[in-house]
Amino acid sequence: MLRRNAMFRRRQTAQQSATHADHARYDAVFFDMYGTLVDIRNDETADRPWQALWRFFADHGVYFDAVDDLRAEFGRYLAQEKTSVAARLARERIEVADEGEVEPDYLCVYSALIAAHGRDDGGATDNDRTSATAELAAQAGRLFRDAATPQLRLYSGAEALLGRLHDVGIRTLLVSNAQACFTRGEIQRLGLHMMLDDMLLSSDYGVKKPNTWFFEEALHLAGTLASRTLMVGNEERADILGAARAGIDAAYLCTEQSVGDAPRIAQHATRSFAGADYGALGAYIFNEERGR
Repeated sequence: MLRRNAMFRRRQTAQQSATHADHARYDAVFFDMYGTLVDIRNDETADRPWQALWRFFADHGVYFDAVDDLRAEFGRYLAQEKTSVAARLARERIEVADEGEVEPDYLCVYSALIAAHGRDDGGATDNDRTSATAELAAQAGRLFRDAATPQLRLYSGAEALLGRLHDVGIRTLLVSNAQACFTRGEIQRLGLHMMLDDMLLSSDYGVKKPNTWFFEEALHLAGTLASRTLMVGNEERADILGAARAGIDAAYLCTEQSVGDAPRIAQHATRSFAGADYGALGAYIFNEERGR
């Protein structure tokens, strides 16, 4: 469980908290991260992050003839990792609708690149070599992500709503399609680890939204019923339709990061909002909307 910062909490009496909770529609609220809680500008196809990663690897004895070779090798090992994860899910009888719900772990891909292209240290033990590879892979993942991400910040009003939900005892979970190797660091950087009760990151599980099993895992972790839970997200298919299939209400935030030809109103959402309107979202959760 994530540890909250005591300074983040507003002081309230138990009676006040109970009164406010009685007016709330839900016992738990799940939040997507990127494009929902977090305003992000990111381009992992640009030249800059790949050039930075190529130089980083070269500085640490992991060699590729050119940046394009690194890109190609990453793609090859990513496909292999995805196949491996899909096989594991099948063995564990976790159903996925298609390969789009399978989430490979980038950390495994970086480790495979290092093992295949790194200069072998003949004097190192297997344990030392494994530890060094894992650490270098983690550094590579963070470096690539930082080079690809010029902007990362919380949306206005997000922190205030998370605080209010906490104050009345509504559980808050991060349920995000994300790579743990860099997302955990970004959670720390933004202070979200002090604002949320827990989190599910898709790369930790091998599956991603809109997979129903993934939402059911979130419900289990939250200890709440689907009928008393809200999913907040900015992607119609992953967040809204995925939640609906699991019997969970969903609030749609149509932000600049919503993918493709994103609709202004999501058909399966309980409420749709123009942008990251956390004031209006809070009014909906706490039954404070007027004219409805």
